[in-house]
Amino acid sequence: MNRRPALFVKIFCAFFAYTAWVAWQRDPPLLEYLAALRSGTWGAQILVDLAISLGLVCTWLIRDARQRGRRAWPWVLATPFFGSLAPLLYLALRR
Repeated sequence: MNRRPALFVKIFCAFFAYTAWVAWQRDPPLLEYLAALRSGTWGAQILVDLAISLGLVCTWLIRDARQRGRRAWPWVLATPFFGSLAPLLYLALRR
């Protein structure tokens, strides 16, 4: 296995495990967390920043997938639901 994909596999696994642990803790519950992000100006800033960042990542992902003759839409559609886990998995599985 190439070193670069192996690194992305490790990053994905570590971040997935952390995300699963956070979700398991449910403190605060996910819906309360999302409501808190939308209620204040800092929360809105964080959401906008994440949306811009993930939008840029998806733009790169689409170009990369086209160059490699792969479909980008599953990864782009998964990104709003799973955040950076979707692009990380794309990078981990990329040849």
